Amino acid sequence: MEVTKGILAILAASLLYGVMPVIVKELLNEGMTGECIVAWRFGTAFVICAAVAWRKKYFIRISFRQTAAAAMAGIVGFGMTASLLTVSYSYISVGLATMLHFSYPLFVLLYEFFVDRKKIGGLRISAVIFMVLGLAFMIGPDSTNENIWKGTACALLSGVSYAYYVLANKRPALAQMNSLSSMFYILLFGSVFFIGKTVFRRTFTLPLSFRGWGLAVSLGFFCTVLALYFLIYGIRVLGAANAALLNIAEPLTSVAAGAVIYQDMFDEKTVVGFILIITAIALISLSGVANGKSRTRGNRRPDDGGDPPED
Repeated sequence: MEVTKGILAILAASLLYGVMPVIVKELLNEGMTGECIVAWRFGTAFVICAAVAWRKKYFIRISFRQTAAAAMAGIVGFGMTASLLTVSYSYISVGLATMLHFSYPLFVLLYEFFVDRKKIGGLRISAVIFMVLGLAFMIGPDSTNENIWKGTACALLSGVSYAYYVLANKRPALAQMNSLSSMFYILLFGSVFFIGKTVFRRTFTLPLSFRGWGLAVSLGFFCTVLALYFLIYGIRVLGAANAALLNIAEPLTSVAAGAVIYQDMFDEKTVVGFILIITAIALISLSGVANGKSRTRGNRRPDDGGDPPED
């Protein structure tokens, strides 16, 4: 029963994250600036996170090194990812932008191979090949439209910035913090930076209609806070690798939402690219499952009930 709940939680998170690009695009049409949308997301999520910490009487105190790491993860990682994706929606379809963003596992693998000198197994090598081929099909040389290249560049750079966010959370400074502490500080610094940026540049705007306010509230609560809650719950129940495999539903949801709402049409090459990237994500996730099983078989003591719970 618990596993079923975990699966449903990951699928719910994928659905909420998957429809988020559509909501962002609608808010852009409502007159909100991209910077303001990002600031709204961070601000709403931070207020809710702070309220939870206060209600639990949880005093959050971290070192200077952890504070610096959280600031970089919040601004450069999470924040720049949201900003770049928001810009990309103005130039290319939400489905294409999301699929290009999901190139981030490729950048994580490349960093771990060239910088951390980690070995890459057969499944991950295959994933890299599929990912590169998929990107080549999606952004081939016949894409001559300048706007397409701008949107493509922003979506790919969002993959780079999110890869940084993933890698930063693996480093000791953040990995040693519990989930609430890291989330609190990442959202705090992201909120201060992006809200301050919109005020300084005078780009702070609000929705112009009741529909816009409804979309903004949905973005802040459902597609940020609730989605993150489901994701964390699912990871705790299923493990990160299994959760990542189910998270393939997120880009598929974005593609489907774009096709239904905006009648986004894709040519044969783009569809092939989609399939190759989804295959690459699946291979990376499967390699994580295989590694997890290998570690469990090698390290579990006779009295162990399983892997220790994730923080």
